[in-house]
Amino acid sequence: MVKGEPMVAIDSLRYTYMRGTPLESVALRGVNLVVYPSEAVGIAGATGSGKSTLAQHMNGLLRPSSLGKVIVDGQDLADPQVEIRSIRRKVGLVFQFPEQQLFERIVGDDIAFGPRQFGLHQEEVRERVRWAMEMVGLEFQTFKDRLTFSLSGGERRRVALAGVLALRPKILVLDESTSGLDPKGRRGFLARIRDLHQVQGLTLVFISNNMEDLASITDRLYILDGGRVVLEGPTRRLFGMEEELSRYSLRPPPVAQITSQLQRKGLPVVQTALTVEEAEEAVWKILSS
Repeated sequence: MVKGEPMVAIDSLRYTYMRGTPLESVALRGVNLVVYPSEAVGIAGATGSGKSTLAQHMNGLLRPSSLGKVIVDGQDLADPQVEIRSIRRKVGLVFQFPEQQLFERIVGDDIAFGPRQFGLHQEEVRERVRWAMEMVGLEFQTFKDRLTFSLSGGERRRVALAGVLALRPKILVLDESTSGLDPKGRRGFLARIRDLHQVQGLTLVFISNNMEDLASITDRLYILDGGRVVLEGPTRRLFGMEEELSRYSLRPPPVAQITSQLQRKGLPVVQTALTVEEAEEAVWKILSS
């Protein structure tokens, strides 16, 4: 399958915080990663494995030194001539607990903040705000003049996502962005992300340790440990590698564990299930045979 040129290409990336001080800490130790257009790529790993540091390199919050390369949409982020503002328009980064990034009193103003920084005409800003709110399921007339502090936690998170989408990024990077949501809010947030990927064709980098979330969103998966990529490949294949994942304190989602156990018992399960529906189908085929 021809995928074209990568949207993101990271080669042998190393990064050390507070280099040359007694508090020096190595975060990345030669990471290689590629993301192709319209893909949904997952990144998982234990706390301290380097996930957030890697994410911050993708939109220029952190820039590579001489140790490794980060190429975004054909631009080398180590090149001082690259305008970092243009990179941040292309790569939208949504942090863990993104609702804490809200700082305007009014919902519409908060979502409009990013586009206004790029000098867009007021009418275009308004249309971007309207579009972004529709993408996250917030009705424009109902929410545009609401006070941000009056919103529920799930609504605030959707406003934060809309603020990133209003920049019309080519790539959306979500760093543990479902953390802290209740089950209903989490399902709704994930449904919006899936729509953005599957319907709008947005390229996704989804960082999480929630294996069920990764199973429902991603096509390929990278596992980080100690600042290195230790496993990579199609999500379905990696979730069939329960023993290997356990070495890095990770476990596949429960449905994948069930079908993997059936396979180990010699039952005719064709593939590792990623959803309850797939697991149900696999079990039904066994019972019917």
